[in-house]
Amino acid sequence: MLVSCRSRRSSWLVAALWLCHLTACEDDGDKSDQKSSDVSAAGGKSSTGEGGKAAQAGAGGTGSAGKGDSGRGADYGKPRCSVMVNDADCDRSKRPIVFVHGTVANGDSFSHPAQLLASNGYCADRIRAVEYNSLVAAACPKDKPDCAFMLDGAATYKRAKAAIDEAIQQLRDETGADKVDLLGHSQGAGHGAVYTRENPDKVAHYIHLAGGQLESDPGDVPTLCLSSTGDMPRNCKTTKNVIFDDDTLDHAAVSSSSEAFVEIYKFLNDDKEPDHTSVQCGDPIVLEGRAPTFGDNTFLPGSKIEVYVVNENVFARGAPARVFNIADDGKFGPWEAKPDVAYEFKLIAPAGDKRKPRHAYVKPFVRSDRLLRFSFESTDPVASATGKKVNYDNSHSVIVARRRQKAFLFGRDSLTIDGFEAINEGNAKQRSVVCALYLYDAATGDAPGPGDGTSSGESIISGTFLNSADVFIPTDETRYVEVKFGDTVLHVQNWGSATQGMSIVLVD
Repeated sequence: MLVSCRSRRSSWLVAALWLCHLTACEDDGDKSDQKSSDVSAAGGKSSTGEGGKAAQAGAGGTGSAGKGDSGRGADYGKPRCSVMVNDADCDRSKRPIVFVHGTVANGDSFSHPAQLLASNGYCADRIRAVEYNSLVAAACPKDKPDCAFMLDGAATYKRAKAAIDEAIQQLRDETGADKVDLLGHSQGAGHGAVYTRENPDKVAHYIHLAGGQLESDPGDVPTLCLSSTGDMPRNCKTTKNVIFDDDTLDHAAVSSSSEAFVEIYKFLNDDKEPDHTSVQCGDPIVLEGRAPTFGDNTFLPGSKIEVYVVNENVFARGAPARVFNIADDGKFGPWEAKPDVAYEFKLIAPAGDKRKPRHAYVKPFVRSDRLLRFSFESTDPVASATGKKVNYDNSHSVIVARRRQKAFLFGRDSLTIDGFEAINEGNAKQRSVVCALYLYDAATGDAPGPGDGTSSGESIISGTFLNSADVFIPTDETRYVEVKFGDTVLHVQNWGSATQGMSIVLVD
């Protein structure tokens, strides 16, 4: 059944719980050559065109990266980039952009498209992503006190609307723009459509990404409706309706992939093709973002992030390159990072908080990323339900591999942990929309503890947008674990998980 996004508590909000993202640099290996179907709102004939081009080649801080701690890869010494697109040269006549994420997601759902927009002249500091609690539960009926989770659509929209209002007002004040271009993904597409209908004086263009059916342009604002045969194709009666004819282009990819970016850019730029469909280098590299809790997007005043340089040839690390004290709104930065350097971001909860640390690993940045998001563990029972099933023990590490452009897909993607293939037909099949893979040694009993010390690859836990594989990562000898996704190689310390928590590895 197709349901209009006009109702704040319509069924798309409940259905969104099985649609994707968890929480973008360079394009992944499966370049776009699929076709897209472009259907006009006037009911004209479909025309087939390329869905995308082939990708081309804070608060206070302490310390600095030590000499020799480069984290440089095998390509060091080669020309860094064939093209440089610096933030200072951006086109400030282009409208600011606001993005609204989907269920259990946050602003980094738009990190990759944001960097692609900046690679094509948009100003990175004028692209914002809002956070809101996408898991507000409705009360159970009196006759069913133990009902399953139901989303309170009105309460959730109220939170999203407040965040959108704040972001738009800030951009108006900072830039002098009268309107912004608004984008929403999945559950956020529903919120975006309602917001645009209610506030057409604030929105110049609206882009509806993997959302529900639209029978018209919300508030008569020019609207692009983007969907895929690999997800839930929509024939929206909007200014422009694009359906990717690609069964491997999943729910997350409709928002975050290079293919989606091409259609977004064309809609905002009078159908002009972008110059670049892969992320281009820029100087300086400015990093900033937020540290919300996973799923419910609350913030932890008093928490901090320590940033370390990763050098796969030298295990012992010195002082942090930077320490961020997280603000009350979860923000950290801006900070100027170094090119060709791999970093570890260690999340530390406030004093007295019993949450385990988290270690986030990213590949070297090539340009600014102002939509970084590093998630603390949530105490919300819905958001933390699957994570609580993870087996933490100091005999093994827990690694969570994260994709931010597309879901993991068996038969297309390869993810190895010290050479062991973690992707299989049981944990990353088509349409399962797995954006995160938990990798750890399954306990041999009912309680957390040592596993059997072997890797079977078997799925241990599964949940909304995530799955797992039984992968034994021993901690008896301190070392770096090699995590390889396609051509990307990251080195991750084998932390004892009972005391050091999980390592989140952003593989694209």
